[in-house]
Amino acid sequence: MQPGDPEKAAAAASYPELAAELGSQLLASLPTHMLTSLQATYADWEATLIRKLPIAQQHIYNDILAVLQGCDDFHHPTVREHFTHLIVQAIRFLHSRTNRARAHHTPRFAYLFAPAPGEKLPLEETVQEDLHDYLDEADIEVTDRSGGRADIEVRFPGFHIVIECKRTKGRTTGKGLRRYLGQTVAYQAGGITLGMLVVLDLTPKPSWIPNIRDDMWADHIPSPVPEQRDRWAVVVRIRGNRTSPYEMTAPATI
Repeated sequence: MQPGDPEKAAAAASYPELAAELGSQLLASLPTHMLTSLQATYADWEATLIRKLPIAQQHIYNDILAVLQGCDDFHHPTVREHFTHLIVQAIRFLHSRTNRARAHHTPRFAYLFAPAPGEKLPLEETVQEDLHDYLDEADIEVTDRSGGRADIEVRFPGFHIVIECKRTKGRTTGKGLRRYLGQTVAYQAGGITLGMLVVLDLTPKPSWIPNIRDDMWADHIPSPVPEQRDRWAVVVRIRGNRTSPYEMTAPATI
């Protein structure tokens, strides 16, 4: 049977995700048993990736996905595959930096801990550079993105994701951090409607470090104009200015 035969075209149409990823013409040239095998492999990669995460990190991922279901761009196979990997890398980064101990940190991780007397709190560039080095294929300080400057741009086939990095010494609640999302979603004007915001929380932490499930989520930003597209952002809050657990006082409610 030739690649252009109607039966093969119909078979390729039965696998829309593969067609979007590989092209319908290529799929039309493949035998049905190979199409079935490819589809099974494609459908399994995400489940395999997530199963490797610890349970708490799986919860973060599932909560984020529940919000991103409303984003049309996220359902494109290429976008979903690569953005999913970026989400997982960000979850692992959050877990790593949350568990970093003062006694074993190198100078590059000093931004995670309370400064010594007379030293200043770190700038946002510290978490920006740390995250940039942690990620794969990231270009730092990319200019000319929707009229502004992006902190980190991660390039994927056919699209890019901009990661905006900020620091704050107050208003660290999820609602409070939404004040930074205007700039985050502004970078989405020239591409897909997905982005990421990483905030270094520099508030004092004498008695409590939140669980990592409280420090990463997805936010849906509705368009102010009904006929325009909504935006989405994954938010990561990195807890800096920390004290060691043995130096912490008991929370007032205990």
